[in-house]
Amino acid sequence: MIILRDTDEKEGRWDFDLNSYSDVQFEIVDEELLVGDYTTPRLRADRILAVEKKTIGELCGCVTGDRERFQEQVRQMSETLRVGYVVINGHWKNRRNDMQKTIIRTMISWTQRWPNVHWHFFEIDAGAEAFCFRILDLGERNLSEGKL
Repeated sequence: MIILRDTDEKEGRWDFDLNSYSDVQFEIVDEELLVGDYTTPRLRADRILAVEKKTIGELCGCVTGDRERFQEQVRQMSETLRVGYVVINGHWKNRRNDMQKTIIRTMISWTQRWPNVHWHFFEIDAGAEAFCFRILDLGERNLSEGKL
């Protein structure tokens, strides 16, 4: 499997440790992606799925000062792909009360507008990374088996 990683992913990018995923042969290719931060060539070509990676700090910035740009990313993900994932390392419950409300209201509002974009929070980065890897792996398998 070839994993495409957006060239804009520099800080905190996932490298998918080979020892953790020994059941799948893969390589990572850095490439400019128009939608999401991680996908595969086939999933992108068939417009199936992509993963947008955020830390909780990035998400806080994206739902406040950088809201319009992030909203456009989520809209584009929804309209371009069959399914999109926003995978967040960290949890909203660890934020100030007003930020918690902003995050929750944004997720609810945007999920109602774009129901094919799914939001997932993980307390540790390794969990978020593993979830992303398995999304891509199962997407590839389902595509190969004609299930997508």
